[in-house]
Amino acid sequence: MAENNAKANTKKNTKNKMTAAQREAKMKAAEERQKRADEKKAAKERTKKIFTWVIVIILVIGLTLPVAGLSAAGCMSQNVAEQTQSTAADQAASDSTAAESSSSNG
Repeated sequence: MAENNAKANTKKNTKNKMTAAQREAKMKAAEERQKRADEKKAAKERTKKIFTWVIVIILVIGLTLPVAGLSAAGCMSQNVAEQTQSTAADQAASDSTAAESSSSNG
C-alpha cells in the first residue's frame, strides 16, 4: 500500500515539473494575455467615452434647434404683428389726412 502511494506521488510530481524555459514561456504568455486584456479594456473605455460625447452632442443639437426655431418664429410673428399695427396706424393717419383735406376743399 505504501508502494502504491509512493508511485502515485511520483506520477503527480512528474506531471507538475516544468523546466525553466517552460515556466518562462508560461509567464510570458500570461503577461501577454494580461497586456491584451488591458488594451482591450482601454479601447472599450475610449469607445464608451466617444459614444457618450456623440449622444450628448446629438441631444444638444436636437433640443437647441427646435427651441431656436420656435423663438425665431415667435420673433417673426411679433415683427409681423408690429408691422401690421404700424401699417394700420399709417393708413388711419393717411385716411384722416385725406378726410381733412376733403372737408377743407368742400
